[in-house]
Amino acid sequence: MESWVPPAGLPDFVIAPIQQAIERIPPLHFLPPQAGELLDPDETYEHLQNYTFTKSFCIVISIRNRAKTYVRFVYIYHGFTTRNWRKLDEHRTEESNRGKEYTSIRARGCPWQAYVSYKSVTRGAEQKAWFLGVTNGSHRDTHDLVSNPLAYPIHAKRYPQYAIAIQQAIALRASQITYSQASRILEAQNLSIDRRAFYNSQRGSNKHQNESGLQSLFGFLSEKGFYCQSKYKYNMDPATAEPISRSLEMVFFMSDTQIQWA
Repeated sequence: MESWVPPAGLPDFVIAPIQQAIERIPPLHFLPPQAGELLDPDETYEHLQNYTFTKSFCIVISIRNRAKTYVRFVYIYHGFTTRNWRKLDEHRTEESNRGKEYTSIRARGCPWQAYVSYKSVTRGAEQKAWFLGVTNGSHRDTHDLVSNPLAYPIHAKRYPQYAIAIQQAIALRASQITYSQASRILEAQNLSIDRRAFYNSQRGSNKHQNESGLQSLFGFLSEKGFYCQSKYKYNMDPATAEPISRSLEMVFFMSDTQIQWA
């Protein structure tokens, strides 16, 4: 069984969180993916992300067909050119919509690629299963591997403090706190989170629970002139540090008269 060896020259304060993340990875995920393994897309994604973390790179999903029978995984910077989502002109001129001439391109043209497909166990058989396939398991010297895999945003979720920061972000988002204000609050606790993760935190926390009854209660109290606040406890997925469920711990409401007395 392979084990992770810290690159030479990597500081101890960087090695420590990487080692903690490594210890949470199942031993089998240290092994490279093998063609023919029976893994569904979620199991494959977890296996590949764990494996690539130990090898100091990361993957993303590039294709998922409409029939939901095929999923392709590639190195995060697999392309040759950057995607021009904003339809910018190729060069900057007085009449163009491009603000600057040069655009940072992270594409490396890396050929590393794997996939899972849902197909018959044997040719002509009715029974089907998910099979893992490896199109290309090498990088062909298209890029250097990073010394710190936590530098990738996907892997940064493995930081022990990340789950705590997400919980704080959910609470701050519910309080209508801006990212700049939240970042200062988190920084005071030696926590950090990027802007995208901050604004997406509440979106992920709201999809696991039907709270129509609770919203009705809040609506009723508001109609009666009460100011309402709620407090939740979030259960986090240890692998992804994303909220998977939440439970209501407290509902607080106060009238104008009570506020004046206070």
